[in-house]
Amino acid sequence: MNKRIAMLTTVHPHDDVRIYHKMAKTLAQAGWRVEIYNPRMESTGEYGIRFCRLILPGGRAMRMLRARLIAREAVMSSRADLVMLHDPELLPLLRTLQLAGRKTIYDAHEDLPLQLLGKEWIPAPMRPAAARLGETLLRRCLVYADGVIAATAPIAARLGENAVLVRNRVTEEDFQRFETALHRYRPIPRAVCYAGALTERRGLSRMIRCCCRAGAILLLAGEFESEGLRRRVQQMEEYRCVRYFGPLDREGLAGLYAQANAGLLLLDGTEAYRESEPVKSFEYLCAGLPVIASGFSHWRAILPEEWVSFVPEQDEEAVTAAIRQALSQNQRGRMTGRREELYDRYGFFEDAARLIECCERIGRG
Repeated sequence: MNKRIAMLTTVHPHDDVRIYHKMAKTLAQAGWRVEIYNPRMESTGEYGIRFCRLILPGGRAMRMLRARLIAREAVMSSRADLVMLHDPELLPLLRTLQLAGRKTIYDAHEDLPLQLLGKEWIPAPMRPAAARLGETLLRRCLVYADGVIAATAPIAARLGENAVLVRNRVTEEDFQRFETALHRYRPIPRAVCYAGALTERRGLSRMIRCCCRAGAILLLAGEFESEGLRRRVQQMEEYRCVRYFGPLDREGLAGLYAQANAGLLLLDGTEAYRESEPVKSFEYLCAGLPVIASGFSHWRAILPEEWVSFVPEQDEEAVTAAIRQALSQNQRGRMTGRREELYDRYGFFEDAARLIECCERIGRG
């Protein structure tokens, strides 16, 4: 069997956690030769994974018009027989690739219709129509895919019984990083952390206000959604409680978690977020951090209430009280001996096996 796979994205960075650290590394270790076509990097990564840069035009409108054509030309020049698409914008390529004799997999990172309902750049009155359009796009294009992978059970249910569930769980590599960092760093007194995209929909200003009121230090890592948002939050009086680390690599994140006493995950209650399964929640737990999280019913079903304080995300008094409680109870110390148990529950083992089986089955077909 020709074990070459090309992973294609015009949106995500070359080292995207799901694409590179979970999927590409898993397949490379299983014997696949992996190429990641991406908009940022031309290089070679671990396990011989090749990063192939797509030169895309600037501006959202031009990218939407040209990116698919550029991506198609690049992947058609690849020798890979199996192509995995990671962006909904690339869905129309499925038919083109099928006609060219390429095997294809679509990886649904998010629920497209729900995602479109929450897009702030789409005028609010137009979002329901955009969501219906997304549903139609999925229905018409996925008939040309040889396989479909979904990041969560709700997404898999939307995409049909043949969708393969590959969740964003914690890899063995990351778990070992957390273990090493725990021996290297000491927790900073009264420090809590958040790592991820820095947006208001993900509770940025709310986290800052609540940490300041709770007398906590907020260890903050990630990339601001915009320069305007960065300036706005840094002008907040409460910003004095923040220590900002910028975007961090995997080693840096492990160090951040090791210095905190709890992890925050206070996303707004959009439809997409309510059904999401944020990898940060599993990382926090496997790093030995209790979690303070939005009280969505789906999150309550998959996260352990023993170590997660669920709060109404818009109730800042409740959030502040939960931060104070987490700091006063020293939950972190009590979690140290439970990390292996949590890793057994939230590790990437089963998902890695399903990913490999799916790719090899389609590759043999």
